[in-house]
Amino acid sequence: VRPYLNDQRFNSFRRAQWAYWTGRLAAARGDYASARTEFARAIEMFGKEPQKIALNVRALIALARCQQALGDGAGAISSVDQALTLAESFVEEGSPSYLVGFSLVARGELQLTVGARDAALATFKRAGEHLDTTLGAGHPATQAALKEVTALVDPVPLDFIKYKAQVLMLNGLAHYGLGERETAKPYLEAYHKLDPAGGVSKLLA
Repeated sequence: VRPYLNDQRFNSFRRAQWAYWTGRLAAARGDYASARTEFARAIEMFGKEPQKIALNVRALIALARCQQALGDGAGAISSVDQALTLAESFVEEGSPSYLVGFSLVARGELQLTVGARDAALATFKRAGEHLDTTLGAGHPATQAALKEVTALVDPVPLDFIKYKAQVLMLNGLAHYGLGERETAKPYLEAYHKLDPAGGVSKLLA
């Protein structure tokens, strides 16, 4: 492809796409410094386009992950914030969006790195809702968001959270969404004891 980069048909948008995918390849190799450069270049070129570019959300998320890998936590937070703002601008307020879901997953990952487990749990919950509604419960991205939830809650003994209704419900539904109904059952049963009218009885039937 490189010999054609200066061809007039290879316009700025295509060059931005090229930079993005070159960054993806570099990141897959573990070369986060090169990937960061390519993602930053793609973002700059996307930003000059007359219309908003959905792929720019993915580029900002990818940049954030590279920045985090290279120890630039502040830069990663800024990039994720920009990704989320851009993602939200594509839809009406409150509407589901897979781009918002992807951005929230990235934010949740950053929250975990600083030990903000409760905040991360809430963020992954929102991400899962967006992804489930737009991509479907069986989509790999939706399943990954649910696994983030269960990875956070499962290590905590049930006795420690038996009075935390939201956590019980969230983890029970996450396991249920992953097809792990027997694992979901004790969380849903504990939630049902706190709120018999909460609507989980159908899942327990």
